[in-house]
Amino acid sequence: MTAANFRVQLEQTVQSRHSRAHPFTQRWVNGELTRNQLGQWAIQQWHFIGNFSQYMAGIYARCPERDVRDYLLENMWEEELAATRHSEYLVRFADACGISRQRFMATGALPTTEALIDWCRTRAFYDHWLVAAAGLNIGLESQVIGIMERVTPPLTERYGFTDADIGYFEVHWKTDGMHSARAYDLVSRHASTPELRSECLARVARATEMRWLFTDGIYRTFVTGEEANVHGLAPTQ
Repeated sequence: MTAANFRVQLEQTVQSRHSRAHPFTQRWVNGELTRNQLGQWAIQQWHFIGNFSQYMAGIYARCPERDVRDYLLENMWEEELAATRHSEYLVRFADACGISRQRFMATGALPTTEALIDWCRTRAFYDHWLVAAAGLNIGLESQVIGIMERVTPPLTERYGFTDADIGYFEVHWKTDGMHSARAYDLVSRHASTPELRSECLARVARATEMRWLFTDGIYRTFVTGEEANVHGLAPTQ
């Protein structure tokens, strides 16, 4: 199998369970969520991405390929050393949604968010380095641009946020397309055996399921209320 053919398989695997098609995303796009529900999403997203650079570091430490290490290092730099950290943008967005910094920091992760965090940590430190990169950088991170393309315009058009409020979305909309393209290229080129390609595809498929379940947790807790009682919460309005 050529690298180009394998890349197509990776892309098809992501598209088959892309979270841009999740009901939560669709309600967001339709302008059907409240600001508080958007703020609750920001809190869970903050928990999810808060240690992402550490996962990249775990892959970096075991990766022998210079081009992949360069990619991972750039990814970590953007998360940790940018003028404004991506996680800080989420705090600011939540504030615009009416959730104070104090309340933001005091709100814990949902079980589905914790499950995604644990999955990322395990994959980053125990998988073959390329399989881990496939799962995290393709299965999870490459979805961001597709999601942001859908959810960013409604923030100003339907919800009335200002450009200053939505810095997190603007940053990811502009940068993650390039990130994703490089991840696909690197994994496609370095997956040199049928066994490694099979492992990468399986990990990407599971990553898409994990992201979907992460979004499900937010949707069922804060929108439909199906899980609210389980977590001792009330559906938010």
